[in-house]
Amino acid sequence: MIGSSTGEPQTLQDVFNNMPKKRNYPTVVVQHMPPVFTEQLAKNLARVTGHDVQEARDGVRLRPGNIVIAKGGFHLLLQKDGKDWVCKLDSGLPVNSCRPSVDVTFECVAKQIRGPETVACMLTGMGSDGAEGCRILSERNVPIVNQEASSCVVYGLPRAVDEPGITTVRAKPPFLIHEAEKFMLRPGLP
Repeated sequence: MIGSSTGEPQTLQDVFNNMPKKRNYPTVVVQHMPPVFTEQLAKNLARVTGHDVQEARDGVRLRPGNIVIAKGGFHLLLQKDGKDWVCKLDSGLPVNSCRPSVDVTFECVAKQIRGPETVACMLTGMGSDGAEGCRILSERNVPIVNQEASSCVVYGLPRAVDEPGITTVRAKPPFLIHEAEKFMLRPGLP
């Protein structure tokens, strides 16, 4: 899971350009962006990175190799269905003045995990959205990979995770996925 805000379209491109095309895990991005723009973001990232990137819709199942971007104007809830995770859009009140909110998605996942099922990554951005979700995830032994301060356009989101000491590792965008993969179970990698 990736939480992101200011400066992220380019940073997300840097992250995904360094992500293996064949992988046995899905990726979820909660990007602070208004409605309409997230669909265009997904299309642009698919075009420039060659990955399967789509905007979240109700009922979309996360599949190995796909990247799902939270839809602007909606919180992205992920619901466990057996071994699958299924997207559900929620039009509830903004959280941390954001909809979608990183905290909403991260906390939703934290309530349902039973073991080492995820890694959380925080990228550059303003504010502190995602810090509480990362805190709850870290209490469940989820690794937190944080963007390294000098590479951030705005160090707000990563700082909010660094300050309470819950960051597991820091990395610049081209190396974030490599660092996250070190914590992932890798059997069955294509």
